[in-house]
Amino acid sequence: MYLPDDPTAAAGQYTEGTPGVTLPTRVRADHLNAITNELANAITAAGLTLTKSDSTQLADAIAAAATAIASIVANRLVFTKGGDFVAKDTGGKGVTALGLTTGSGVKGTGGATNAIGVEGVGGGSTGIGVDGTGGGTGGIGVHGKGGTGGGYGGSFEGISNASGVLAKGVGSGAGIRAEGGATDASAGLFIANAAGDGVGVEASCSGTGAAVKGRCVGAGPGGDFGSGSGPGLVAAAGGNAIGVQGTGAGNGRGVLGIATGTGAGVYGQGGTGPGVAGLGGTNAAGGDFLGNGSGAGVRAVGGAAASTPGGEFVGNGGTPPVGGGVGIGLRATGGSSSGTAVVATGGGPNGAGVIATGVGTGPGISVQNTGTGPAMRFFAQAAPASPQVGDFWFQGGLFKYHDGSAVKTITVT
Repeated sequence: MYLPDDPTAAAGQYTEGTPGVTLPTRVRADHLNAITNELANAITAAGLTLTKSDSTQLADAIAAAATAIASIVANRLVFTKGGDFVAKDTGGKGVTALGLTTGSGVKGTGGATNAIGVEGVGGGSTGIGVDGTGGGTGGIGVHGKGGTGGGYGGSFEGISNASGVLAKGVGSGAGIRAEGGATDASAGLFIANAAGDGVGVEASCSGTGAAVKGRCVGAGPGGDFGSGSGPGLVAAAGGNAIGVQGTGAGNGRGVLGIATGTGAGVYGQGGTGPGVAGLGGTNAAGGDFLGNGSGAGVRAVGGAAASTPGGEFVGNGGTPPVGGGVGIGLRATGGSSSGTAVVATGGGPNGAGVIATGVGTGPGISVQNTGTGPAMRFFAQAAPASPQVGDFWFQGGLFKYHDGSAVKTITVT
């Protein structure tokens, strides 16, 4: 295509000329042919056949070209081709979409079998793949709705050292807010992408901030971690760091573990350090364990060796608690009426329910009562089937023990 180039044209434009002064611009066949060919080429490129009696072919060609890219359905522009949107100005946005009322600014629906509705890839070192800002009260910046049959509302995959999701809360706002639906619907589902050491969620904190904070409204738990045969939550801490810290306020529990079936509510496996450590505050217990029905509040199973006890309780400084004022490794208080503070059952003929070892000049067990009841009570029982050295028992109103050679009876006057 070109502009009129006849000498009678003015700056590539047709003129009427001036009578008696200049001639009007001559219409040349080559220019008319150029215009005709341009229009004809646009029509035939759309797959149409030139027809002399049809004066709508150019409009049809333009409509066909537009439909090949996008169409308007229910007042919405629906793209039939993929699009790459690049901001030209510094700090500009490739796409800015504003949803009205409950509508979506951008809605991406993945097709069948792993197709992706919306994919955002951050460029450079601080580039952001998808940036969503929720407006007003309850506005949602990015909303993903999973399909039926296990479809995901959003899938985020980190590459090399890049994060799949970077969520930063500003002020009192949350970086990520996940709200579960009715009937045990999960608020957020994070799955490690590997059978090896893949991590479903990695949270790191700096300063005094919490890497993960779960807060419930009502009676629900702040965090619910379930699994198959593996642990629902693994928290590994190095040095003196704490893997999981739960702080209960008022009558609240910092960590609440409820066992169902044969599972454990809280399971801790110690290495050189304890599997579970609870630090009590002023008049507050480091751990509060409540048995339910015939279930035990705490069940501790030792390892194969004598050096691997099921539970280890160490007082925080001082000598045994005679007179008070020193740290207590274990405090057990029975409930009302016939409530029992501690039940210890030995396993096998030589298995002990409790082994207490004193350190230094301290006794293994120190018993005291600050009320009107006895400090220790032995219930009547039959003689052991095979008494061992050092065994004590209360039989027929007599207190007996085995001194290594025979059973002796202790007489008190």
